[in-house]
Amino acid sequence: MINVNLHDVLVAQKRIASSVLSTPLVHSDKMSELRGADVWMKMEALQRTGSFKIRGASNRLLALTPAERERGVITTSSGNFALGLGMAAKTANVDAIVVVPTSTPETKLESIRRLGVKLVIYGANYDIAYAYAKEIALETGRTYVSSYADPWVVAGQGTVALEAFLVEPEFDLVLVPVGGGGLLSGVAMVAKSINPCVKVIGVQTESSDPWLHSFRQRKIVAVEYGETLADGLLGEAGAENLDMVLHYVDDILVVKETEVAEAMHWMIKYHHQIVEGSAAVGVAALLHHLPNIDRLKVLNIVTGSNVDASRIAKVLQACEETVKP
Repeated sequence: MINVNLHDVLVAQKRIASSVLSTPLVHSDKMSELRGADVWMKMEALQRTGSFKIRGASNRLLALTPAERERGVITTSSGNFALGLGMAAKTANVDAIVVVPTSTPETKLESIRRLGVKLVIYGANYDIAYAYAKEIALETGRTYVSSYADPWVVAGQGTVALEAFLVEPEFDLVLVPVGGGGLLSGVAMVAKSINPCVKVIGVQTESSDPWLHSFRQRKIVAVEYGETLADGLLGEAGAENLDMVLHYVDDILVVKETEVAEAMHWMIKYHHQIVEGSAAVGVAALLHHLPNIDRLKVLNIVTGSNVDASRIAKVLQACEETVKP
């Protein structure tokens, strides 16, 4: 089980300072007006590689031992962690292999290729790609770097919250997209360490909701996955992250796929920002859920912008058609 504390995140913040951007914390006037709350967006969609995941990847690679650096690293990702690890490997001069499932959007594949790391496309979903990557790690001696089940990665992801709270330290509620649980673990720990009264909610979609059931039953629960706009959140809940999630997180909320599409459209219309489905789940929660947030100060983490143009076009067309008279 992973146990990361605030000191680990402070060390990570110093370690990765020259490798990542300090992303904007943007006040959402429109959402604040709509919900009667004080809503802020942490725009990790503007991060290097278009996602927060470069934070954890950079922290892990910069903490490698000399022997680990020599052998190189390997990871599995639906795209964003592959991009983060690829950029971090290039910066740290570490040889890296990234294994992605066949469902990975072409936008992400093109970006990974440009980084110069070895790209392996294998398996219909994350779990199959993960098993294959672990086989390669065993055969080659490479260090397997998990996108969520790694203390250095969790500490790196926690710097998202550290930056936000250093700017606005009095949030009442934090909304965090959750896939494996690395971001949620790190953000929730930082938020609760700074303000024990803050409420932290993880957000998933109805097509991939293992954390909803795992949180309720207080053990890892397997679920069936469906087609989703939030492909970056697909995959099992991380068993190594369970203790931190149960200790620091207040609840898990699930949004519908139609709500995710609307949220993506909403971010373009009102914030002029293209975001991927995984990054829009918090906006979906604000638009359709959370009935009791009047006058609360809300932090919503907008995690990434890596989405195919064709998918954005379809989302925009569908949303525009639904609002026609």
